[in-house]
Amino acid sequence: MNAWMDLVPEEWFAWKHTISAHPFCHECDIYGEKQWALHDEYPAIMIDAPWPAFPGKERWIWICHECFFGGEEE
Repeated sequence: MNAWMDLVPEEWFAWKHTISAHPFCHECDIYGEKQWALHDEYPAIMIDAPWPAFPGKERWIWICHECFFGGEEE
């Protein structure tokens, strides 16, 4: 009997791992075009940016150093 994993192409697992492993900046790279165009990952940090409509509710997002520090490196 085949499990669902046996029917999924191996490329999908490679893509799924890669997309989960790279941080995409929530400000300048929501869809990941900037990340995919680079050879190495860009430096990013995860911050708690609560939803304006839901005060007090956590929302952890990735922000690249360039956006977070205003274009200046640490």
